[in-house]
Amino acid sequence: MFEACGEPEPQRVQIKRSEKAFGAHVTRRDLLVSNFKKDHELIVKLIADAMEAGLGSDVCRRKLLGARSLLVNHIEREDRFLYPHLERESSEMARQFARDMQQISERVVRFVSKYEQGALDRAFASEAGRLIGALTARINQEENFLYQRFLEGERQLT
Repeated sequence: MFEACGEPEPQRVQIKRSEKAFGAHVTRRDLLVSNFKKDHELIVKLIADAMEAGLGSDVCRRKLLGARSLLVNHIEREDRFLYPHLERESSEMARQFARDMQQISERVVRFVSKYEQGALDRAFASEAGRLIGALTARINQEENFLYQRFLEGERQLT
């Protein structure tokens, strides 16, 4: 998936639950959050690189397809590993975040579908800019609130 869009596979952190890193106990949730944040960086980078590559280029299409693929995979992992825990700990908040993410992911899929077939036009840069803005705002919410809540929930369980 990543080679096709010209990006290396993101390095997933693989540390056993009992191992320590930098003198602190690393939990499964810490690892998940770390991997989610790496996904965020690459998704935004792929879309920005697509804009930079130029309208109609093969590089642009590959970057967009890579971003869509990574986002879909990212959401599937959040749905599997993040939201179920948050729903037990704070159900309404988790449901609202999941609904919001679904809307943003639908925007990304529509955007990529529109432009992957060569329908690139002057609106592309404008739409891509708005999409990056929406993704950045969402990423900030996840990293500054949602993931912190997720990590705090685990600490309360131990």
